[in-house]
Amino acid sequence: MDGRFYRQSWIEINLDNLYHNLQNIRSLFPAGIYVMAVVKADAYGHGIVPVARFLESKMVNYLGTASLDEAILLRREGIRTPILVLGPVAEQDLPVAQFYGITLTITDEKMAEEVRRYVVNTSDSQLKFHIKVDTGMHRLGLNLISAEDVITKLFVSGVNLEGIYTHLASADIDPQFTVEQINRFAGLLRRLSAKGISFPLVHVANSAGLMYSRLLEGITNMVRPGLALYGVYPSEELKMRMRLLPVLSLKSRVIVLRTIRAGESVGYNRGFIAPRDSRIAVVAVGYGDGYPRSVSNRGRVLIRENPCPVVGRVCMDQLFVDVTYLEEVKEGDEVVLIGHQGPREIKVEEVASWCNTIAYEILCHLGRRLPRRYLDRRRIPREGGREEGKARFELGMGKREEVRYGHDYIGHPKGHLG
Repeated sequence: MDGRFYRQSWIEINLDNLYHNLQNIRSLFPAGIYVMAVVKADAYGHGIVPVARFLESKMVNYLGTASLDEAILLRREGIRTPILVLGPVAEQDLPVAQFYGITLTITDEKMAEEVRRYVVNTSDSQLKFHIKVDTGMHRLGLNLISAEDVITKLFVSGVNLEGIYTHLASADIDPQFTVEQINRFAGLLRRLSAKGISFPLVHVANSAGLMYSRLLEGITNMVRPGLALYGVYPSEELKMRMRLLPVLSLKSRVIVLRTIRAGESVGYNRGFIAPRDSRIAVVAVGYGDGYPRSVSNRGRVLIRENPCPVVGRVCMDQLFVDVTYLEEVKEGDEVVLIGHQGPREIKVEEVASWCNTIAYEILCHLGRRLPRRYLDRRRIPREGGREEGKARFELGMGKREEVRYGHDYIGHPKGHLG
């Protein structure tokens, strides 16, 4: 195949913006900070394998996944950067993680005992672990009261404890509770240090926690960004600290133009009744692609750099847009549902507000049948001094093709810690 796709809706992933965000996150912390890029949930809808490959080429120190399945997928695709599974793993799957060289999180006391028993019985400490401590999220992690004893027992048993971390529950809206969580975590580290127990990697800051960088100096040496990496601010306060660029755009095309009279309706359940003679554009995207049905009669899109209202019910494969006042609109025109068109922009946060949800959900629900086009506008000199750009296409429905102009920009350098 030649890299073309045949859907009239697609996602564009701007890898230059992804790198910009990575560098901005690094700049908040002292030089040498380790970065764990969280790529769970298909890299928040951006495509886990292409994003992981690109981040590997930019020498991120770790990748974070939610499950062992996601981590194994990356290993099978040739990713060699260290990977931490953030969620729990069953006892019988420990040898699988060891085979693939995947680092695991000890998420509770039961798993701690299973891990200790496994290491003692196999006399093999190659499998690496991070300890998660519950300082107030009350989801996963060792109980703070018993954590010191549990960790000491693991340490004495020879378990390879590479890292320790906690998760901030309300860093975006509750500074007082966040500081309390950090202090609880720091107190545990001090008590463990007094016993001679320390960890090569210590991490706390998720995306919302980035604004606590000064407080975390001297406590942590790694950050764990997810949403911010993809150009979405987890809080208004973070906008004052750094400039993020959106990585993902959702685009489609006008496939049909309809003229209806005043009083006529559009779509299922007559969800929109025209108050006047109207010109309606049918756009080739719907809730089957992950564009929320709850945007019906609420949202807008960009056509010819103009905001146009979504009218009627969003269908599985199409939606309707009122373009009555844009006479120049034609079939085939580009429609931007998330992203820039000329000077105007629709942010994913805005789409989320129409649906009374959060940006995380909008991004993660974008469907796999949408082709993804990866853009890297940097120029690489070729023979004879000629420069050419690069792009990568990932086709929908699980099929992938690559188109390369110039060098293959997605490499496989070995992940490192330093």
